[in-house]
Amino acid sequence: MLPTDLPPVALVALGVTLAIIFAINRFGWMQGAKAVPAAAAQAQVAAVIVDPTALNRASTSVEALTVSIKEATAAMQKQARTVQDLSENVERLKDEIIRSSAKMR
Repeated sequence: MLPTDLPPVALVALGVTLAIIFAINRFGWMQGAKAVPAAAAQAQVAAVIVDPTALNRASTSVEALTVSIKEATAAMQKQARTVQDLSENVERLKDEIIRSSAKMR
C-alpha cells in the first residue's frame, strides 16, 4: 500500500505526526543541551568546598545516630538476658511443681 492510496485524512494525520516528531526532535534536543550551564554546576561544587557546615552537621547527626543505635542494642541485649533468666526461673518452678505433685501422691 503506497501513501497515495491512503484517504486524505490519514495523509494529513501522518504529515502532522511526522511534523510533531520532527519539531520535538529538532527543538527539544537543542533546549535540553542548553538546560544545564556549566557555570551553575561549578558554582555548586565551589559552594560545597567553601562551606562545610552542612557536612559537619551531617557528621554530627551520624555520630548521634550511632550512639543511639549502640544504646538500643545494649538495651535489647539486657532485655534478652532478662527473658533468658525468666525462662530459666520458669523451668525451675515447673520442676518444683512436678516434684511437689509427686510428693503429694
